[in-house]
Amino acid sequence: MKQNTAGALYAIAARRMAAAGSEMPCSAAVFTVLSQAEPEQVRYPLLAGLENADFLEAAFLLLLERPVDAETRAAWSRRYDLPRPQFQTAVLRSVLHSQEYTAHMFSRPLTGCPLPLTDADAGVRVQVAAQPMPERLLRIYRRMPGPMKRLAKKLAGKE
Repeated sequence: MKQNTAGALYAIAARRMAAAGSEMPCSAAVFTVLSQAEPEQVRYPLLAGLENADFLEAAFLLLLERPVDAETRAAWSRRYDLPRPQFQTAVLRSVLHSQEYTAHMFSRPLTGCPLPLTDADAGVRVQVAAQPMPERLLRIYRRMPGPMKRLAKKLAGKE
């Protein structure tokens, strides 16, 4: 039912974008995943069925909260022919280990992912499940001066 609704909404939006001389910023499959996403977490099973190009787009939109830039898309496009689990593992490792993801203190965690996202010998820890931060604490954090924010990140293990 949700996919049918998302598909219908995508079709309407695509027609309106075409009439305005533009195109949709993502595919129908990515739009469907985005419409089913939860605000506090990114559930891997929702992404798992996507084709490699769509998986890349959805992972960036959900985990980094931004679209894939042209340079990054071009670099990953050379690997679209990889088997789906191998490509997905590579993308998720890259995103979750990026400075951009780790610097964003309240990033949405990835949950339900069976892929090997860390190397046991690398000593890297990836936060793939967390309890959402209460809104009151978020407001307090946002009002803190810079040094206090850095201290809070350090205490939370995010820096």
